[in-house]
Amino acid sequence: TYFVRDGNHRVSVARQLEMPTIEAEVWEYPTRVPLEPDDDLDDLLIRAEYLEFLQDTRLDRLRPEQRIILTLPGGYWELEEAIAVHRHWESLARGEDIPWPEAVTHWYDTVYLPLVEKIQQQDILSFFPGRTDADLVVWVLRHWEKLERDEGGEEILPDEAVEDFAERTRHNPLRRLLAWLQRRVMGAPVEQE
Repeated sequence: TYFVRDGNHRVSVARQLEMPTIEAEVWEYPTRVPLEPDDDLDDLLIRAEYLEFLQDTRLDRLRPEQRIILTLPGGYWELEEAIAVHRHWESLARGEDIPWPEAVTHWYDTVYLPLVEKIQQQDILSFFPGRTDADLVVWVLRHWEKLERDEGGEEILPDEAVEDFAERTRHNPLRRLLAWLQRRVMGAPVEQE
């Protein structure tokens, strides 16, 4: 990521005047999370959360191919909490504490990726233009937790949570109308309620 050291005002004026180049002193800031020129405050918050998530999980180093990109603030903390819960249950199942890096990769391989695959199979993303598979994973994780609570703590399988989420999304006339309008008319992202 690069920043102009001697003033953003000159850059904004140059952009307004559609100047292809500008002389400036530029600082380079190496970062694991790239910034985009049109990032707004929410984007910066999301990128800061993503950086913290990567620092805490090292997922970008443990699984370099990972692309967990969220479009709403708060989701990375929920994913990190999901990893911690997964680690707890996996440690109980094995009868020993598993190291954090192992829990991270196990969660990614056995929870996150299968959820993404099921979400794609169910074509749920088409109801949420402007959102990502990772956004839907966060929403499905919330839904999954709610389903288990509603069932008095009875275990719900991940596939069941995705299918229930997909079914509720597909049969919600307001959701279908909103998705259609936002895709066709406004091109805007759809918020999950």
